[in-house]
Amino acid sequence: MKHVNLHRLVNTNQMRNTFFIACTLLVSLFTCLTSFGQERKIREADIFWKKRVVNRISLIEKINKPLVTHAPSYYGQDDQYAETDGIVVSLINGVRGGKYQAIHPDNWDHEMNYAELRERMEEFEKDLMGDSQWEEEEDDVFAPANDFLMEETDDLSSQEREDTQVEGEAMLEGEDWPFEELEAGTANEPVEYIDNTFDHTNFEKVLHIVEDWIFDKGSSEMVQRIAFFEIIWVDPSGSLPEQVLARFKWEDVKEQMEQTKWQNMHNDGESKSMKEIVALRRFNSLVIHLGNRPIRSLHEAIQAKRELVEFEHNLWSY
Repeated sequence: MKHVNLHRLVNTNQMRNTFFIACTLLVSLFTCLTSFGQERKIREADIFWKKRVVNRISLIEKINKPLVTHAPSYYGQDDQYAETDGIVVSLINGVRGGKYQAIHPDNWDHEMNYAELRERMEEFEKDLMGDSQWEEEEDDVFAPANDFLMEETDDLSSQEREDTQVEGEAMLEGEDWPFEELEAGTANEPVEYIDNTFDHTNFEKVLHIVEDWIFDKGSSEMVQRIAFFEIIWVDPSGSLPEQVLARFKWEDVKEQMEQTKWQNMHNDGESKSMKEIVALRRFNSLVIHLGNRPIRSLHEAIQAKRELVEFEHNLWSY
């Protein structure tokens, strides 16, 4: 009889432990699901350690290419995401749509609208071509490119050339042009042009994510809080230094990132928002600034990332 009671007691304890573990897992899963879409607030008193970290994302790297992949037109307009041309184009389109303002990299108080941002982008692109390519004298605009075009008039005298020119002008005056006249009332109506011809290629090479790494002693975990993005202009020839186009505060662009599509390049069945990708940290980056210390080499960047991992590990004791 005692043996039967002991057996029942063991089974009861096992069921109780299994139930407790299952409840704990369900609570943890529910907490993760509810806090995934929103950033958990951290009390100032619970900030045990904090460090400003600047991550450089090379957008031409294979793992990072989905961040700037432009969706082809073959998929139609039934997509659930409003922005399908990558994170850089989405940030710029948000300024174009008036959702938020871009911040000038030299002055935090200087907010740029789309016209000013576009002007700054065009200035960077003009640096590639140089001013000399656009400076032409008025007299040389219609000058022939080579001597081949002048072969027919080389053997004519000056008087014959003048007569030929007068004859040509007379023919033009008497010629009826085969163009239809505009309808009445349409001559003075303004024509609206949509400019979609700007090439963003040189702005889709590098992206900086500036964030704060915080160790929350209330939950005993390391938390990454994004402060802002930086779009970097890169000279394709490598002769001109990189320049920061603009900055975008994370608080301003969070909604825009929710509407921006990240597409798996190997599986059309998997797509996420850019906000989810950033939260899941599905990108590769190098640390180029750690606190007040600038990183000047690849070896230092790898070492800095290792320091962050080891610091969090050493906070625990076993």
